[in-house]
Amino acid sequence: MEHKYALMLRPFGIGTYPASGFLRFEEKKETKFGVVVYNGQLEKAQIDHFDLMPIIDPSYHNTEIVYYNDGENDYYATVMIVNILWKVVIELHKKDINGLFDDLEILSIADFMEKLESGEYLIVK
Repeated sequence: MEHKYALMLRPFGIGTYPASGFLRFEEKKETKFGVVVYNGQLEKAQIDHFDLMPIIDPSYHNTEIVYYNDGENDYYATVMIVNILWKVVIELHKKDINGLFDDLEILSIADFMEKLESGEYLIVK
């Protein structure tokens, strides 16, 4: 599976992206400096060090996830992809056991994707 990351602070060039797993560079008009494509997910430290932003599939917007299980009950949240102060983040609109709004959590895309891949969050769809 390919993973795409937007270059956030500098144009594509030597030393501006992690070399391991690199597949190609793509110029995208939606991003200022383009996109680097990898054959696997980068580690959070790499994403932070090279100032990359994971590109998230827009189909996650308005998706229901299970974000917690207390052993008896699943607790759900609605995923919202939002732009806050020039940075795209994930808002989790958490619900209590009765399905009522309970809390709001804001995550970076990298943290959200890490929790999905580790199985901590489960997509309900």
